[in-house]
Amino acid sequence: MQAEVASFSEPKWGPVPKTWIATAPNPMRKGSWSITQADGSKAEIAVTVFPGDVGGDTANVNRWRGQLGLEKVSDEKIKSDQSPISVGNLSGRVYQLASADGKKFTTAVILPKNNATWFFKLTGDTAMVNAEKESFLKMVTQTQLP
Repeated sequence: MQAEVASFSEPKWGPVPKTWIATAPNPMRKGSWSITQADGSKAEIAVTVFPGDVGGDTANVNRWRGQLGLEKVSDEKIKSDQSPISVGNLSGRVYQLASADGKKFTTAVILPKNNATWFFKLTGDTAMVNAEKESFLKMVTQTQLP
């Protein structure tokens, strides 16, 4: 899978705030940033791309739900919870997920292009994710995918 991921070209990123610190390269990621506030709250942005649909939205959203300690939900529930997003002439989906205790939050975008799927994921402390969500979505919508 790493070789397939490596075969995808790098995107031209939309605006990345100065408070986002690029993190060390990862063979499975096309982009990775961390954010830490003075109060110690943290969040991470990860951008990945994989061939095909990687199991579809239900499998991916349920995996993210599991990372937040949430139970799996049905395909119908996942579809009803999504919001549309446009990136250039592409149509994607935004998902907002809060942990059961409300301490962690994920905002994720699934964006299909040319028989591949791009994933943009902002996850971390709820207050931090909520504070960075607008900048995150602006970066996503202004990114030019190869």
